[in-house]
Amino acid sequence: MGNTTNLSISLVAQNQAQKEVTVNEALSIIDAVLNRGAVHNGTNTPPVSPAEGDLYIIGGSPTGAWSGKADKLGYYNSTWKFITPNEGMTIWLNDEDCQYSWDGSAWVYTGVDALDDLSDVVITTPAANQLLQYNGSEFVNTLNVDNLGRVGVNSAADSTNKLAVKSDAVLFDNNGTNSQVKVNKNASGDTASHLFQDNYSGRAEFGLIADDNFQLKVSSDGSSWHQSFVVDKASGNVDFKQALTFDGAVTANSSITCGTNQLITPEIKNYAETLTIANSSTAYTIDLSNGNAFKITMTGNCTFTFSNPPASGKAGSFTLIQIQDATGGRTTTWPASVKWSGSNVPSLATAADAVNILTFITVDGGTTWYGFMAGVDMR
Repeated sequence: MGNTTNLSISLVAQNQAQKEVTVNEALSIIDAVLNRGAVHNGTNTPPVSPAEGDLYIIGGSPTGAWSGKADKLGYYNSTWKFITPNEGMTIWLNDEDCQYSWDGSAWVYTGVDALDDLSDVVITTPAANQLLQYNGSEFVNTLNVDNLGRVGVNSAADSTNKLAVKSDAVLFDNNGTNSQVKVNKNASGDTASHLFQDNYSGRAEFGLIADDNFQLKVSSDGSSWHQSFVVDKASGNVDFKQALTFDGAVTANSSITCGTNQLITPEIKNYAETLTIANSSTAYTIDLSNGNAFKITMTGNCTFTFSNPPASGKAGSFTLIQIQDATGGRTTTWPASVKWSGSNVPSLATAADAVNILTFITVDGGTTWYGFMAGVDMR
């Protein structure tokens, strides 16, 4: 005795006894499939009091009398009986008013929501490209489609990616003037960004990530991330978090602050040093945070102080152009930390308008300064 190909219904054999048993069983299977519709999809626990003829699409983790029957059709005919679906089998679902089909590995939604009748359909002045949409009380034709749960274009949308598009390109075209893409987040601590992936693993992300500063970060594995830069929301200042490599010329129209970092192997051309010009009075502080060249006119007998040298272990130097005023005769007192060649403090020209040039260098944060006379009475 054989079976049918699709539903595996037992066939009546020649000279078979009790043929009515086989026929009745076959009719029960056909009745289950061609019944009034399935009660529910994805149920895992058999109902306690099923009605004769009830049909269910069993879920992926069934229990009890359904154990081991995942994704099968279960129908009640005095006892629970089961049908293994073939690809393409389609069942109407009563509680959702739609149809599901077996695609070979899962039950998938394949139908549209049902219209009980056409009494709630109102079509007025139909136009090209209009859709039929339910507005809460009736179906109307419209060009506007609002509040869709999710949309997939050549792809399957899900609860997270409510809009999914699988395409070689996506075009956002202008409507006559401008075109702007907006990414809005709920609060400052949330994220509004663009994430670039390789086989669904993150590689680069830019936007407002967990705060309101614009940033770019990259990853080689989608797990460990490195910030490249952050643009401060208030000032617009760019904070580069990693090393910069320039293969071409760089034009800086403002100051560049390197902090305590190194400028390695530069070739400097046509550069200038900041020059501080001042009168000494009787005391003057050479402040290296103002620059490394000072032109000081002696307007009194002056005691010099040196401040803000580089930290110990780094060399810092400056040049002092000392000019006697028209009166002349102004004396100079140097800091005790200055050491001179042979321990001899050099004699300076003190005549009116005399010019002396000296250089100083320290390597221990200003504890010791080494002084050099570069020129005396240079008029």
